Amino acid sequence: MWVDPVGSLTTWARHHGDLFALRLPAVGRIVVVGDPSAAHDVIRSDPASSATGSATGRVLPLLGPSCVLRQDGDAHGERRRMLNPLFHGDGLARRREAIIDVTRRELAKWPADGPMPLLPRLSDLSFAVISEVVLGLTDEDQVDRLHRLVRRATGPAALAGTWLWPLGSGQLRDRTLQRVRQHQQAVDRAIVELLAKRADPGADRHDVADFLLDVAGHDAPTPARELLEELRALLLVGHETTAAALAWAIERLVREPAVLARLELPDRGSR
Repeated sequence: MWVDPVGSLTTWARHHGDLFALRLPAVGRIVVVGDPSAAHDVIRSDPASSATGSATGRVLPLLGPSCVLRQDGDAHGERRRMLNPLFHGDGLARRREAIIDVTRRELAKWPADGPMPLLPRLSDLSFAVISEVVLGLTDEDQVDRLHRLVRRATGPAALAGTWLWPLGSGQLRDRTLQRVRQHQQAVDRAIVELLAKRADPGADRHDVADFLLDVAGHDAPTPARELLEELRALLLVGHETTAAALAWAIERLVREPAVLARLELPDRGSR
């Protein structure tokens, strides 16, 4: 499962069908749903028996327990209602031009000729965009530094608590977990430093950090742990999932010339 997750899941689906269960070390029982038509049933399942936040904590322990993705029940609903307006309708419309500018800036760095690995480029692009949306961050050097710290925090060692489980307690496990915590703390320190450097904290920037700081109170000497975990989670999941989805879509498009021909790239002549 750790070496070849997609291949393993595909093999098991051939043997067991579109719905089967796994029991993984340190994670426990996981139900795999491979039928797209069943997605609605999963999403609409009873929250009392489908504790999504608890499950996320088992699979992605690097997300802090205070973030919206680790919450269940009323706590999750309250946090989601608070954050949803920032990512829908007018919330993103306010950021439209800034997102376009960031995207153009990142695309200008892409090589014009020859093949290139797509996923790393899209990871840089999506992280630059989410940094703008979440932190109002536009300085390229600051974005690159924060992205490097986030990559370290989300590397293979981030799941050490699961893949080192068979070893039990010991120096190797303890040192690895300590390194994971240090990487996460480095991301938190960088976020605190960036927030402290923001000029005019009450300005009408409409980014997520400004909204959450306004809720928490600008007068606090440092952001509360809950705020840091929320911002860190948004940075992590906001760019990795987007980059993967874009890379997958482009990979499919190049195999469908008729569909690809219907797309039109703006300012193609300037490239």
